[in-house]
Amino acid sequence: MDIKEYKKSSQLQEWAEMVRTCRNSGKTISAWCTENGVNEKVYYYRQKKVCDGIPTIRRPEAIPIAQSNTTVQFAKITPAVQPEVSETGITVRIGNAEVQISNGAEAATIETVLRVLSGIC
Repeated sequence: MDIKEYKKSSQLQEWAEMVRTCRNSGKTISAWCTENGVNEKVYYYRQKKVCDGIPTIRRPEAIPIAQSNTTVQFAKITPAVQPEVSETGITVRIGNAEVQISNGAEAATIETVLRVLSGIC
């Protein structure tokens, strides 16, 4: 990492902390900015840069299947009985962000979502 990249990374971390502090203050963005001497336009610019810096989650790309002379066969799979799961789950709202997590979601998925939210909120 060169100096320019280090400065940008350090700057984004600082801005992320500013956004997190503002959102956790319980105040409106306008009120927080006034109290902390931050121009609202500057705040929104920095918030956008922080959000743009978060890597997007992509689905894995399809892996091409090599052509061969083998025949594809399908097997019947009977799924294990799963406990009844209610459709209602939780909704997490932080600022303008809203995430709905259904009951039965994997713990790793929930952990990842909360880690990302805590990083920007």
